[in-house]
Amino acid sequence: MRTFLKDSRGEETGFTLAEVLIASGISVLVLLGVITLLVSTFSSWHGVNLRMDADTEANMALSRLVYGVGGRLGLRSANAQDVLIANADDGSWTLDYITGSAVPQTNRFSYSADDECLVFNPGAKMVGRDVTAAWVAVSGASLAVTVRVEKVQGRETVRREIGTTITFRN
Repeated sequence: MRTFLKDSRGEETGFTLAEVLIASGISVLVLLGVITLLVSTFSSWHGVNLRMDADTEANMALSRLVYGVGGRLGLRSANAQDVLIANADDGSWTLDYITGSAVPQTNRFSYSADDECLVFNPGAKMVGRDVTAAWVAVSGASLAVTVRVEKVQGRETVRREIGTTITFRN
């Protein structure tokens, strides 16, 4: 037995094949638009997240260079006459300094271009990862420090560079 819906006048009602195809086509177009928006939003979010990671890594590395690591004083407390920079041909360097505090500390920052890392000694503490370049230069009574961090994930590559000038107090 077949049952049809009837309207108020007693006539059979329903959708024609053309109406169903048009409604399906419109639904597919709306769904494609939503999926495209979702993929675009996810890609944008991923890029922003990667840039934030690179910014955080660069800022932390520079902060540790300037202010110190693990209770040891950074370059901000260095004596101008007690800063020694040794550069290597591959872009690596070491920076030895003695602080001007009541109890002087001898500290070292090392940058390895091959390992892309910045290390603080004593203690071999990691100061920064994914550091693709770092520069230090003494100019009179100041020290210029620049750190570049590069993050790569999939097709996305982000590069952040930050620098500062430290003026020696002595």
